[in-house]
Amino acid sequence: MTLTDEPPRYSYNAFLADFAIQYEAHMRVTPPNKLLRLGQFYFTMLLAIRPDVADSIAGSEFDPFYHDELSSELHDKVELLW
Repeated sequence: MTLTDEPPRYSYNAFLADFAIQYEAHMRVTPPNKLLRLGQFYFTMLLAIRPDVADSIAGSEFDPFYHDELSSELHDKVELLW
C-alpha cells in the first residue's frame, strides 16, 4: 500500500458521530471517579484516528484535553485540518 494525497475516507462528521456514541458508552459504564473529561476523550480518540491532526492541535489554543467542553473554534480547526 502506498501513501497518497487522497482525502481520508473517514470524514470528520463520521468521527463526530462515532465520538458521540463512544463517549455516551464511556459515561454509562465508567465509575464517576474514573470518567474522562469530554476534551480528554475527544483528543485521545482523535489521536487514534488522525494522529497528524491531533499533533497539529496539541498544546495549541485549540487543544481540548483539559476542557469539559468542545468549542466551535476547535471543530472549525479540526475540520480544516482533516
